Amino acid sequence: MSIPPGMASPSRQPLRAERDFREGYGAWLRGDLGRAVTLLEAAALEAPGSPDPRLFLSRALAERKDTARALAVIDEAMALDPHGESGPLFRAIILLDAGDPGASAALAASRRSYLGAALLALLDTAGENGPLELPAPARWIPDASGRLLARLEARLLAGGAEGWIDTHHAAFSGGPEGTSPKKAEPKKPFASAKTWWKALDPAFARKDYARVLELHEDGESEPLRDLASSVLYIFSLIARGEDERARRVALELRREHPASEDLHFLEGLALVRSGRSAEAAWCFTRAARFADVDMDDIAVSVSGKLGLAIRWTA
Repeated sequence: MSIPPGMASPSRQPLRAERDFREGYGAWLRGDLGRAVTLLEAAALEAPGSPDPRLFLSRALAERKDTARALAVIDEAMALDPHGESGPLFRAIILLDAGDPGASAALAASRRSYLGAALLALLDTAGENGPLELPAPARWIPDASGRLLARLEARLLAGGAEGWIDTHHAAFSGGPEGTSPKKAEPKKPFASAKTWWKALDPAFARKDYARVLELHEDGESEPLRDLASSVLYIFSLIARGEDERARRVALELRREHPASEDLHFLEGLALVRSGRSAEAAWCFTRAARFADVDMDDIAVSVSGKLGLAIRWTA
């Protein structure tokens, strides 16, 4: 796990602090927030003069919705490195995600960075339909692209859940879209995963989400399930309005597949449907860390559906 650009090398820290910092930082990237907090707290205690563990501990705490403590920790990091750029920027991000009115002034102070400028632009255009002007390099910065996508997804959902779901359906469908009549399915019990998929794939392609749930939840299907089928299952739960259940399934699967951009993305969609856009942004940010290009393609698709122009400035 490489150390983030601009961060001080932990080689000056005790070996145990270095290990806890690297593992805690990696856990935060993957969204394993409990482990991240535990390890980064340990690293902060083991290296009392280093701002680095505190910087990322503050972000993990914020994503656990412990805003007060996150701000206290980031203030400690800034006191240890008064001239560092990451501290003020991270503090601004924490305020932004918490909906604090002080976020605008805090981001303005960090506008020299591409990320700070992009987040300030998003904040300043919160109530407009565009065009939205963002610095071009920010489209590849997960903290920017994830929050942009959360904003776009919430706007698209506000226009109607069916259209919102349809926008994403094709990306997950392995078969032709359409509403053609259901073809004869293989008879139960399914002889293999291949025959089971011959029922599952067409059901998803024709947007028969109820049938996808039925096929996936059948007790006989348990040995046939894999990550790919579970992704279709989670999407179908979201399409049926079962967002909290979808999120629980995604969280459970992330224990085994922590770097799956699909699971992070779908958890974000479930949170958007629940009206929790700030939390959705964290999920989309994690997905972007593993699939930057995909997140950019999704943002372009969603903004096109909204008729919203995004101008990436030099």
